[in-house]
Amino acid sequence: MRLTKILVPCDLKEASFVALHHAAHIATLAGAEIALLHLEFSDRALEASKQELDAWAVRLSDTFKGQITTHVRKGGIVGEIPAFAKEYGCGLIVMPTHGMKGMQKLTGSLALRVVSESHIPFIIVQDRDIRPQGYKKLVIPVDYRHQLLEEATALVQLAKLFGGEVHLVIKRVNAELMDESVLSGIKKHFSDNQIAVQIHEVAHTHHFTKELVRYAASIEADLICAINFSYEYLYTLFPRTEEEDLIYNDPQIPVLLITPHNQDEVIYNIPMRF
Repeated sequence: MRLTKILVPCDLKEASFVALHHAAHIATLAGAEIALLHLEFSDRALEASKQELDAWAVRLSDTFKGQITTHVRKGGIVGEIPAFAKEYGCGLIVMPTHGMKGMQKLTGSLALRVVSESHIPFIIVQDRDIRPQGYKKLVIPVDYRHQLLEEATALVQLAKLFGGEVHLVIKRVNAELMDESVLSGIKKHFSDNQIAVQIHEVAHTHHFTKELVRYAASIEADLICAINFSYEYLYTLFPRTEEEDLIYNDPQIPVLLITPHNQDEVIYNIPMRF
């Protein structure tokens, strides 16, 4: 994760400005540039939107003293946000969300569709502002899949940036499904970088995401970090995925999602809800 440029997609709704606070906190510690991006469907709206986005940059400069650039383009968010981030060399995207509304309840989260189109890490922010200490407590679910180890560098980098501690939440499954090397490997990644690790085990695996969020709230976690496996789900039939349950968690804890570079052969799973 190259934290030299951080992208914040802006819909220019006042509630979305909180995402800029998160980005500013990260960028200040990392010495990164913040790129603000707004998308329009009409050429006629580009000039007015650029003026409004520039005004947001001025507001942000009151608290963030680093470089801020503004960009307005024509296009849809699902394709254009990942494309711009790659083109501009962004290493992290901080994106606001206002919940699943309207047709998204049938077709799946728009925010998650954007995340799934890119391998750049996303931090999804609801209405909760970043705390003064930043992301000090990170909660990471461990499901014994190798992608967690392959994307561990970004998690270590973020934990080191904030001098944070990591809470690994594991679920016990059948012995034949458990790859203990994943748990020991991820623990080693953090311990090798002098990052404190705690383990919490969830017994009720059918309610794993709910238990994960409940635990994160109980320790006042600042960020939940997870690998995005939503590409394995049949969206049109079973739109509510575990990733969506994380993104729209009730305590409004920000969520870091990483879509893995190395994806298993796609198997269409049915997300089980009890």
